[in-house]
Amino acid sequence: MANRYMLGNLLRGGWAGTFESLDDAWLQLGSRFLLSFPCDQFDKESGEYVENKNGSRFVQMYIHKENEFGIECKVLCKSEPFKMQDRIPVKAEQYERQSDAFFF
Repeated sequence: MANRYMLGNLLRGGWAGTFESLDDAWLQLGSRFLLSFPCDQFDKESGEYVENKNGSRFVQMYIHKENEFGIECKVLCKSEPFKMQDRIPVKAEQYERQSDAFFF
């Protein structure tokens, strides 16, 4: 059964989609989040920010479900860093943008 998942953080918002499993949602939405907000580090030699391939961003994943009272709600199901090295190729237009207001 497919469920609706959202992944992001309060500072940057996030993305949503419908997936068969939590692991699939985590991998795809986490990769989408880092597509827009990659981990950067300052390179002293060039004086510019470059991508930090060993970095990560802390994100939260929510599942949209009905509680025991019949009320639709978002429930936290995973909260940990998503690592740059765990990314898979994703396309930006595959996922729905969610504002930070949905995470309260």
